Amino acid sequence: MQSQIRRGLSEGRDRNLITLLTERANEVRHGNVTYDGIFVQFLKSDNKLQLINPAAPAEYGSGRDNLVNDPSPELGSSIDHGNCGHQGLKLFSIGF
Repeated sequence: MQSQIRRGLSEGRDRNLITLLTERANEVRHGNVTYDGIFVQFLKSDNKLQLINPAAPAEYGSGRDNLVNDPSPELGSSIDHGNCGHQGLKLFSIGF
């Protein structure tokens, strides 16, 4: 059994055995489908006012998780230049 596990890990199969997928504050997973965004974070939150509190604990997540990034070179995708290329807010998103 141990040799099969080692062989499977060395061949690259079953990477889920060695990686732990943590769920963010603005995310819900059901199988291979991921729902995330501001609305999901609002529904999951115990204390809704902490979502607008800039000094909220880390368990309420980061506001940057709900930003939509634009990697186009016109907007500049480098943080070093002060322009991250954020285009807007993610209200609700479904990922497959």
